[in-house]
Amino acid sequence: MDAMQTYTREAKPYIHALRIAEHLASRALKKQDGAIFDAHAALVYLAFSIESFCNHIGWKLSDNFHEFDKLSPKDKLKQASILAGCKIDLGSRPYQTFHDIFIFRNSMAHSKTEDVSVTRKIPIPSLDKPADLPPAPPTDWEKYCTPDILILCLNDVKTGLLRIYNASSLSKKCPFEHETSQLKMQWSIQPDKKEG
Repeated sequence: MDAMQTYTREAKPYIHALRIAEHLASRALKKQDGAIFDAHAALVYLAFSIESFCNHIGWKLSDNFHEFDKLSPKDKLKQASILAGCKIDLGSRPYQTFHDIFIFRNSMAHSKTEDVSVTRKIPIPSLDKPADLPPAPPTDWEKYCTPDILILCLNDVKTGLLRIYNASSLSKKCPFEHETSQLKMQWSIQPDKKEG
């Protein structure tokens, strides 16, 4: 006779996405080579964590997750807050930041080649001295990847998600607790197969 042991956990991808965003942000804030790439990726993972968190709320509290899952990220956020019983204002922080993160994520996911230009007033250079070339004009999404914005986004995402979670009827455990700490174990006894 063998004993079978089954381990079950509730996987919460929003926790994983948030941890990735935090890790990438910490690297970006050290301003080492490639920091701008880490900042871009951190912001995209913050968008993933918001939508995944909303999916978690929808999975737990919605009567029809299939319909919930079809919503846009912004509509999922609205619906998740309603399901949780949390009134949010998309026009002010922290939820305005969620909107900005979704715009950034979409600009990265659906990006297209674009001409970016800037006009500036400069003095007429003397003929014997060439004009200095200006820095390359940044795109809107490049302007969004600053250390200050990255810190604001991290803080607002954690604050906003925690506010929705705490308003809900879900367990009052920390919603960012790593899921392996919630491992459940189940035993069953399997009779030996009779050979015949």
